[in-house]
Amino acid sequence: MYGLHPVREYLRAVPGAIRHIFLLPNLRQSPVAILARQHAIPLSYEPPSFFHALAPGGGHQGAAAHLQPFPYTPLSDILDIHANLLLILDGILDPRNLGALLRTAEGAGVGGVVLPHRRAAGLSAAVEKTAAGATAYLPMCRVGKLARSLDRIRAAGYWLVGLAPDAPQTLYELGPQRDIALLLGNEEKGLRPVVRDRCDCLVALPMQGEIGSLNVSVAGAVALYEIMRRNMRQ
Repeated sequence: MYGLHPVREYLRAVPGAIRHIFLLPNLRQSPVAILARQHAIPLSYEPPSFFHALAPGGGHQGAAAHLQPFPYTPLSDILDIHANLLLILDGILDPRNLGALLRTAEGAGVGGVVLPHRRAAGLSAAVEKTAAGATAYLPMCRVGKLARSLDRIRAAGYWLVGLAPDAPQTLYELGPQRDIALLLGNEEKGLRPVVRDRCDCLVALPMQGEIGSLNVSVAGAVALYEIMRRNMRQ
């Protein structure tokens, strides 16, 4: 993980998940360094070349952390929490899209995120940087058979709502269902047929311009906050 904000959020929320922190020497008195010393986390000061090699595209801000393996949450535990909003991602490949969706999901109060094991981006330094520390607070589950998991999610009382640009109704026409699992598909192909067929309904975002659809992370943000707004009014 690299970036001051993600490292700081992990220090605040789950310091036990951090094995080692690396900082530029000029950050000795930064909040990250102070928190690391408070939690007795091993701390090293490295030259700029160390961080440039770690994050060739930049954005490291002179901070990085070596983490324990991420503790994915079993699907049964997420369903036991029974939050009124879940996010299910079917084949998101771009780490930046995944990170942006996780950041939005945490901000919108999503109770858990479900990801497939195969043909999808997993957690990485790039995802963590874009997520800005959201994974420290967000229950996340990886499943082998997403379609089968959808049956379990429906049985737990969730309404499976798929976002699809060709859907016959818009998100704003969705009925007053309380507990929703929102499904977002691959950047290019959308929801796979086996997943799409299991949705209780498909909805689109209304588009009034010439562009036919939005980037998946932007569309997901719009949809999550609209569902959150509806829940707050009920």
